[in-house]
Amino acid sequence: MNDLPSPVQEILSQEFMHVKLAEFEKAFSSLSTSYRSGKKKSHSFIRNEKEHLLYLATRLPATYAAVCEVFYAFQKVVGVVEEGSILDIGTGPGTLLVAAWKMGISFSKATLIESDAAWRVWAEKIIRSLHPHLPLEWHFEDIGKLLLKKLPAHDLVTLSYSLNELPHESRTKILEGCWNLTQKFLFLIEPGTPEGFSRIREARDFLLHKGAHILAPCTHAMECPMSKNDWCHFSARFARTSLHRRIKGATLGHEDEKYSYVIVSRQPHSLSDGRIVHTPQKNKGHIGLPLCRDGKIEVKIFSKKQGDLYKQACRSNWGDSWP
Repeated sequence: MNDLPSPVQEILSQEFMHVKLAEFEKAFSSLSTSYRSGKKKSHSFIRNEKEHLLYLATRLPATYAAVCEVFYAFQKVVGVVEEGSILDIGTGPGTLLVAAWKMGISFSKATLIESDAAWRVWAEKIIRSLHPHLPLEWHFEDIGKLLLKKLPAHDLVTLSYSLNELPHESRTKILEGCWNLTQKFLFLIEPGTPEGFSRIREARDFLLHKGAHILAPCTHAMECPMSKNDWCHFSARFARTSLHRRIKGATLGHEDEKYSYVIVSRQPHSLSDGRIVHTPQKNKGHIGLPLCRDGKIEVKIFSKKQGDLYKQACRSNWGDSWP
């Protein structure tokens, strides 16, 4: 499971040591409802210190787990990532750089864009606990206005849980600006809801039209075969702390964060034949893998008679590439 690094957990534990948890239990319902609506990203409507802390306790572990999985899919395609620069749009409390640290990815410079000044304080504290010497360049302006300043291109550009904050009418223009600032790779991550996937699908089509190359999760550049009644999303599991369970009134020791994403590149890379896009269908003597490949989705059946191939299918999970 993708759990927050110990230095970050220690920072959060110290902060919550003296707070009244009963107040957070009541406030959580409002935050959760706003997030699930999909109209805004989960930290864009946070108005005060209590709501910032609530986000850190309940949403940071979840979004962090999702970003770790996206980095993992990225590394499966490109292998070892050389040190480079990153432009993180919608930095929040520094989630993406925490995940990069966990996955062993370092950067020579980080340019961070976040309109909420309170998040800068938190992000500085959290990022510095893991990347003490990384040069950070902060921008607090609206991304649309900032792109007009002609920022330098970066090796990696990321919009993590940020597309839903952009006005629909200016989204493609901003995406084009982000792509123009991308030297190597561009990450887009959204909540794993029908609305979140719709934004990813729209961005995917636009970027392919601009000449981008797909890295993940798609294994082809053909039209997305997902039907109107379905959506491409994946799941990241993380352990709930006692604080997390208390605030959410939960009993399970873990939670699953659903997310949708796309990674594109300036250069083409070798991809696997398919991607498992739903939970494998395990039955007695055989298993069915719902695969997206060659521009269509189909369930591929593997039986015990197929030996090692069957064993490989049994070890595979939702979100894995195949073979």
